[in-house]
Amino acid sequence: MTPSARQLRELREAAGPIQSPEDLLERIANRAGDPMQGGPLFGKDVRDCLAAGVGADALGYGRHDGSDAALIRHVATRLRQIGQTSLSLGRIVEGHMNALRLIGLYADPLQKDTWLGAARSGSIFGVWGADADSPVTIRKSEDGSWLLSGGKRFASGLGLLGHAVITARDARDNIQLVVIDATDASRQNLSSWKTSGMQATASGDFTCQDMKLSRADLIGGPGDYLREPFFEGGVWRYAAVQLGGLEALTDIARRHIVERDLTENREMSRRLADLVMACETGRLWVEEAARRTECGSPVTTSVAYALLARETVERCCVEGLAIFDRMIGAASFFEGHPAEPIRRDLSFFLRQANLDGKLHAAARVFARNAIDDDRRIS
Repeated sequence: MTPSARQLRELREAAGPIQSPEDLLERIANRAGDPMQGGPLFGKDVRDCLAAGVGADALGYGRHDGSDAALIRHVATRLRQIGQTSLSLGRIVEGHMNALRLIGLYADPLQKDTWLGAARSGSIFGVWGADADSPVTIRKSEDGSWLLSGGKRFASGLGLLGHAVITARDARDNIQLVVIDATDASRQNLSSWKTSGMQATASGDFTCQDMKLSRADLIGGPGDYLREPFFEGGVWRYAAVQLGGLEALTDIARRHIVERDLTENREMSRRLADLVMACETGRLWVEEAARRTECGSPVTTSVAYALLARETVERCCVEGLAIFDRMIGAASFFEGHPAEPIRRDLSFFLRQANLDGKLHAAARVFARNAIDDDRRIS
C-alpha cells in the first residue's frame, strides 16, 4: 500500500525540520519496518538524505583530486552510516556517488559543470552497467547525433533517478560512458525485479532503443570506464554499505542481551564480542581500500587490496549473520522484527558476480608482492 499525498505531508510535519544527515538517518532507521518504505516514502528518504548533506558529500567526492584522504574517510563513514539505516537507501546513494565520481574523473570542464550542476539542483544519478540480452550499443547517425540501441538490466532506481551513467559499446567494441535521461517511464520495466531482498531499490530493465544523444552526453573516451584503480577498486563503496548492515545487526544484538539481562551470559557475551570484532575488521579494510584506491597508491596493488576488502566484508557479514542467528533465534525471521529486513537485504546484497574470480585475481597480485617493512600488504 503506497502512502497518499496527505499521509506524506503528515509524516513530514510529524518529523519536523531535518538538522543533519545523522538526524535524518536516525528518523529513517526508526521507521525501517514500515511497509511503505519501498514506495514514495523511500524516494522521499533518498531525496531528503541528499538534501540534508549527503548530496554535498557526493559532490565533494565527485570533484576529489586524490589529495584529500580525510574526505575519502568521511565518505566511507557516511556510506556505512547509510547502510546501518537502510541497505536499499545505501545502494541508491552509492550509485549516485559512483556516477558523480565517474563524471568528475572523465568529463570535460563544461560537462562537469552541467552534470554536477544537475546533481546540485536535485537530480539523482545512478550507474547502470549490466546489459540486457540485447547489449547497449552506440553509433553515430547521419545527422551527427549519437544513437543508442539495446537495453540495461538490474537498473536500480527506476522511477527515482533523473539521470544514469551507462556503458555502451561502440563500433570497435570499446566501452563508452554516456549520460542518459532516466525518467521516461515507458522505457522502464520493473516486472523482472522479483527478489527476496533489496526490493525497495526499484531495479529492473531499461530500454535504450533509439535514444538520441549529443556529443556532450558522451563522458570521456572509449575504455575509460575500465580504467583502474577506479573500476574494480571502486568495490570499496558498496562494501562500506554492506558493512553498515552488519553494524546495524550488531547493535540489535547488543540491545537484545541488555534488555534481557544477558550481559553476564558467557556465550552471549562472546558472540557479541565476535560481532564487534567482525565490524571493526571490516571497517579497517574498507577505509584502507578507500584510501589506496582514491589517493594515489600504486594501481595494481590498490585494486587487489580493494578486492580483498570486499572479500573480507563478505566473510565478516556471512559469519556475522550466523552468529546473530545463534543469539536471536527464529524471532528475527518474522516480519516486524527490526532485523528481518536487514538480514534479508544483506543476504541478497552480498551476492555479486564472479566472486571467486575476483579473489583469485587479488591473490595472484599479492603472490608477486612481498609484505613491506611495516608488515603491511604493499
